[in-house]
Amino acid sequence: MRRLTPFFLLLLLVLCAGGPIALRWVQFHDLQNALTVQNWTQAEPTRVVPSYSAAGVPLVVTPTTRQFSDQPAQLGGVVVLDQAHQNNFTLDEIDYLRSRLAARGTELRLFSEGDLGGVLRGAQSLVVIAPLADYSEAETTAVAEFVARGGRLLLIGDPTRFNVEILDQGFFFDIAFNTNELPLNQLATLFDLTFRGDYLYNTSDNEGNYANIIVNAAEMNADDSLTKDLSRVALYGTHSLQLGATGTPLLTADGQTFSSDTDRAENAVLAASSHNGQVIAIGDFNFLTAPYYTSLDNGRFITNLADFLATDSRRYVLRDVPYLYQQPVDLLYVGDVDLGAETFEQIIALQQAWSEAGKQLQLAANPQTGHDALYLGLYNQTVGTDMEAWLAERGIELRIDPPILTAVEERDLALQATPAPTADPDAPTPIPSPTPLPSPPAQRLLISADFGQIKMAGTTLFLFDESDESDETENGTRTILVLAASQDGLDNSVGRLTALATANTDYRLADCLLTETYALCPSGVNNETVEAELNPTTLESSPQDATARDDDDRDEDSDEEADDNGESDSDNEDDDTPTGPALDDIEYEIVGTLSLDESVSDDLPPDGERHGWEFSDGPAVVDIILTGGDLFDAVLELYDPNGELLYQEDSTYINETEELLGLELDEGVYTIIVAEYFGGGGEYTLEVRTSDSEAGRAEPDETDEVAEEETASDVPQIFVYQDDSGELLYPALAEFVDLTAVVGGTYSVTVWSATVDGDLEEGDLDGYDLAIWDSGGYRDELGGASNNGFVFLAYSFSGGNLLAMGIVPPLIEPIDLATLQDVEVVGQGEVLPDDIEAGTLFELLASYDTAVLELAPDEDEGFTFLVRGPTSALAGDVVGTVYSDEQTGAKIGLLTLPLQALAPTDQTLLLESILAWYFDN
Repeated sequence: MRRLTPFFLLLLLVLCAGGPIALRWVQFHDLQNALTVQNWTQAEPTRVVPSYSAAGVPLVVTPTTRQFSDQPAQLGGVVVLDQAHQNNFTLDEIDYLRSRLAARGTELRLFSEGDLGGVLRGAQSLVVIAPLADYSEAETTAVAEFVARGGRLLLIGDPTRFNVEILDQGFFFDIAFNTNELPLNQLATLFDLTFRGDYLYNTSDNEGNYANIIVNAAEMNADDSLTKDLSRVALYGTHSLQLGATGTPLLTADGQTFSSDTDRAENAVLAASSHNGQVIAIGDFNFLTAPYYTSLDNGRFITNLADFLATDSRRYVLRDVPYLYQQPVDLLYVGDVDLGAETFEQIIALQQAWSEAGKQLQLAANPQTGHDALYLGLYNQTVGTDMEAWLAERGIELRIDPPILTAVEERDLALQATPAPTADPDAPTPIPSPTPLPSPPAQRLLISADFGQIKMAGTTLFLFDESDESDETENGTRTILVLAASQDGLDNSVGRLTALATANTDYRLADCLLTETYALCPSGVNNETVEAELNPTTLESSPQDATARDDDDRDEDSDEEADDNGESDSDNEDDDTPTGPALDDIEYEIVGTLSLDESVSDDLPPDGERHGWEFSDGPAVVDIILTGGDLFDAVLELYDPNGELLYQEDSTYINETEELLGLELDEGVYTIIVAEYFGGGGEYTLEVRTSDSEAGRAEPDETDEVAEEETASDVPQIFVYQDDSGELLYPALAEFVDLTAVVGGTYSVTVWSATVDGDLEEGDLDGYDLAIWDSGGYRDELGGASNNGFVFLAYSFSGGNLLAMGIVPPLIEPIDLATLQDVEVVGQGEVLPDDIEAGTLFELLASYDTAVLELAPDEDEGFTFLVRGPTSALAGDVVGTVYSDEQTGAKIGLLTLPLQALAPTDQTLLLESILAWYFDN
């Protein structure tokens, strides 16, 4: 092969560096036909080409600047500028537009990554300039919803700002300019507007160059505020626009302007509006830049655009909280509430988060004129207040029947029932009998509205209302009311409000029934009861069912009552009086007996009747499962052989299942009560089966209490930290697997929730045999650098056993993700049972992007038992691995797989196998 001389090397370098620039210049000036072989024989269209000679027309015409005085109003607000789609411009090029917005007190907020819909919650306008990257379906939907609620949109294209594509053809390459497939049209076409892949030119009347189009007053829409007071504007290379039914021209070319698509004169549209003027599209960007914004009336045109963007025409909805507030916000509590230290901590966190979002929140005793409002409270404390009437005006009724009494109210009723003192001062004062508790299903605790009847327990209500403008307030009043059944439920709701100041609202509200004005969200509290009052400082609330108060609460209340009647604590130490309703207190019908591992189906009459089933196959460890049929909201109760209530379960809604799991039942006849919450009746299925937790359980020696205590101490203690503090990557993985239900019969499991219980502190893991850091479907990019990470690492370094698992286990952050569809078993006998052969596949319920360890099994210093399956990306990469630290004695496991992604049987198999490795080896 002949070697290239230095001259040819230099020539090749010049061609490679300057070729794309030259080709771009040629394409823009529509001379590519001269370089295309197949077009050499075609006739050129007839048109006049200007002659710029030294003796004739000057080569550059100096534009005329029309002076004007900008007198901006202080409009405020936020305008979002898209920079997340390879937008082909720099911020310096729009300095003049930025200065006009700043003069109006309007913030220009840059959007470079993240959730576009979430960012638009706090904006009044969106500006999109020359994007080169495509928009996702979620983004186009977010923009469409934004405009539908009154948001404003400015779309700016430019034929000189397009993609340059390198087409690889082996040894040679080709360069193409992609002007026809404009990403901008993915947004524009939503609003009856289309940017054509052309540019316009005028050889008769132009601003110094035939590609610089001048638009005179005759070609402007005189009825639009954007073109008011304009005589002439110049566009420096522009697309033409195609309009749909709702499009309206703003700037139109004259009859001497040609399109590069057709080389024919046409009255092309250069700028247009649609959707009642909320969307503006302009085919040129360069008129915004220096020095072109000084040409003719361009400066005034840009100023009009700044007025358009700074004007807030948004119609805000509940999901826009806290940005929907336009005035200082008063935080008020419904009813007479005593606030504690923990409540103040939550208020401070909420105040700080909203302050970072630009919203001023302050605690107030009464609403103030000219302020917006945020009300927090419990359902029960709302009854009888002005807020109950406020709800009724909006078609919402709170049904609490019979009334829920506070401990003070119950005490007052008891004192009223006490007989007057006898004449004999030495006669003892009779002790009043306690008022019998109402039967739980007879209690009506409902939210009733147009959306139907919803149980208060387990549900939080968010309601948004905007009053009309009045003489008292310039902008009217915007109010949000948040009601919950319990203190914990309200705390979780405040957590939602705090997160919504910055987080992606799509997953923060993904589990809610959401409309523009209200949301019904799960409270996040298991077996929640409707509490009587918020933050009681002296006495506990009265229970409304058997689960309303735990044993410790009942003991404290009985001690207080004893003190009031002159009795000592010792007099009541052996008081075993049941606090819940007994079988004698309720109406029911025994319809049959139920044996162990038997299932029965029956039909409950629609008259509030309850069915009773007798069970006498103890001693046994059992699961009792009740499944409701169509429109059946099941309530499940279990009474002991003495007729006293042991358990009650009512945590689900219609057509769902209630479960009592892992119950240790002795000999005797137990009664299972089946009820329908609303008394409507219907079909149901009831099953009593041997609990999975019974396996390996030794019968306790009732005669040897010391041995029983030793046996209990031998049960491994597991601490589970459910870390839902990060970003939820998939809504389907929002709920964690209940490890207590899966392995609670074999191990003692303590569950700690990040959002409910907060961060861990040093010492929280002491005394546990295994700590599990489960991030489920969430991702916390701080990972091991967080305070929780230090707590877990310190625990492991001190010899504590550790298992980190989830879609992205926090300990291994930062890390890349790849699609996971199945996992494959490798190795046998160490972690997974011998009867599971190597190569066995576990299929995921759906495909998810999970953490990639970039580690092959043979490179793992520990023992690998799961790898990415053949249909997953990066097949063979490690998914599950365990390791024993010889220095500390700690056992460490890592599972880059959320248990929720597996079928329940696979979840149980995998989890039991991993725990057996920790405790049996």
